[in-house]
Amino acid sequence: METWLKILAFALALSWIGFRVWKVNPRPAYLHCNKNFIEQSHSDAKNNNYAEYKASSIIPLPEFDWRTTEPLKFRNFKAKYHLTMGLSNSTLSELIEMDRNYLERMQVRRQIMNEHHEIAIQTGPEIKPAVNEFYIWLTNIYLPTRFPTMFTISGTFLLNHATSKSFPLQPPPNPVETFEILGANLDHDFLLLLPAKDGDGYVLKGYVTCFPAGFNTKEKFEMKLRDIHKPVPGYKEKLDKSMDRFFDKLEVGKIVERSNWSVSTNDRLFSASGNHLYEGEEPQEEEVDINRTFLRCERQTLHRLPKTKALVFSFKTYMYPLKDIKEEGLGEGLAQAIDGLKEGSVPEIALLNLRRCVIAIESRALIDEGHITRPPYLTCPKVYSLTKSAHPATPGFRDLLHKYSKIPTDDVDSQLETVVSLILAIPLPFERTSTREPDLNSAMKPGSDDALPHSGSAATTQALKTYYDTILRILKAGGKFFDVGCMFSQDTRKLVYDSVPAENVYRTDLHAEYFEFGHKLFRDEKIPPRDHFIAADILDNSPGNTLGFLEGKISVLNAIHLIHVFSLFEQKSLLKRFITLLKPEMGVMVTGRMKGIWKREVTS
Repeated sequence: METWLKILAFALALSWIGFRVWKVNPRPAYLHCNKNFIEQSHSDAKNNNYAEYKASSIIPLPEFDWRTTEPLKFRNFKAKYHLTMGLSNSTLSELIEMDRNYLERMQVRRQIMNEHHEIAIQTGPEIKPAVNEFYIWLTNIYLPTRFPTMFTISGTFLLNHATSKSFPLQPPPNPVETFEILGANLDHDFLLLLPAKDGDGYVLKGYVTCFPAGFNTKEKFEMKLRDIHKPVPGYKEKLDKSMDRFFDKLEVGKIVERSNWSVSTNDRLFSASGNHLYEGEEPQEEEVDINRTFLRCERQTLHRLPKTKALVFSFKTYMYPLKDIKEEGLGEGLAQAIDGLKEGSVPEIALLNLRRCVIAIESRALIDEGHITRPPYLTCPKVYSLTKSAHPATPGFRDLLHKYSKIPTDDVDSQLETVVSLILAIPLPFERTSTREPDLNSAMKPGSDDALPHSGSAATTQALKTYYDTILRILKAGGKFFDVGCMFSQDTRKLVYDSVPAENVYRTDLHAEYFEFGHKLFRDEKIPPRDHFIAADILDNSPGNTLGFLEGKISVLNAIHLIHVFSLFEQKSLLKRFITLLKPEMGVMVTGRMKGIWKREVTS
């Protein structure tokens, strides 16, 4: 975890807006259409009648076995995020996917429709002709043609051999029942849109959605597409008009698809709230079990019905345990995708979700494969195991002492030993442990192969090396830097040495003694502004608190030594506190890191 924006961005669960698809494994060979089939499909589609191109457009799978078919695997995260429609062409044959999860999913869908019916299904009289048209084509043509081992026609019914149930070939009189049948027999959610009566855009007129990803579909019912997307940063400016134009021009027979990704901290497929945090909402506390944390992807398709001309959105949800991503060697790629959210065309999208900040920390910890230790205290923000092994220091730290403090190279070791001996004589407010915490030997040079001080994580090193020039540019332009849990303030001294104005740099730690040791170590008692060294409890946000004068004024907040030593519950409060200190504008940054295990006790 390198910056606050990266933390906030992780696991963005936008079902309506997503990321362009990258499939790391193609469909099995029997699912691929050959060139002749595709060309004939496009030709027949122009006839605007499903029945007329049944044979050429839908490739049968006569030996298909859903029990042995693996779910499609999407790894659709990319190093940099750009807000686009992200569409690719598909085929009518691939409109519906089946896999070994089918029977289990059908049980879940029936339960959801029973317990959350008003959220799962909404419809009105206007959509009845469209849903009837879609239903008749699925039951009479598509399903028995594409999946003959699963669905066969028997008289006026379609027999589902997987569930041993049947349903009528003709739709029921009530469109609600029609959506119920679709929802109970296909592992897809369907949303049907019609042109708005005023001719301006498209309106959601009916749906069955058993697996919403963090939104209540009922609240979107009867809304225009642009209003559904209103909370999404950049949608109005970048996609509003182009989406409407694309929908207007979408021809019958043309199938397009896309996918998105998010991270879910539970295995619940039905998630009608909680994934997004919009203005005015409060984040909810949540316990996270990393073994139930998933990369959640949706494959989405869009096509137009030939008679009613309604648009049909189809969504199929895939859940991949996050540990599988790591085992595949794609953890770093996912981490880069987290970082890249704020680097793309809509950096504001990285600020959409406050609740996800904790998910980001926990998920990133799994990717980085580190260790969290919970110190036996709640108020002291850091544990340092300072011993004489803290020197000789790394080359970067030695270089800082030599150039910034003007200490001769031959005198660096003696200077370190003197100051460390003084520190070891101070009783700490807790028992020293052998936890993996940063010590003096961890201080390194920013901008080189070392980086800002840290405990040795290669990923953190590279990230801070990457962002150090950005930090310098922000601060030299007048931005304020706040080092939280600064200890000896080596980071801020490096910044000042690199020409950042000293008056733009603030530091805080729980004990003022750390500041004095820093002055002794760097021999600069008279140089930095003393009122910029603040002894305070960072978690104290009561009225009149010591750090109140900095609220809303910080451009870069450094917490590289701090976040990882708190419990998960405390981290949530800590990160919320950070937000109050940051300037309310784009471009602010928080640096930090996370190493963790998922146990609630102190480790040694």
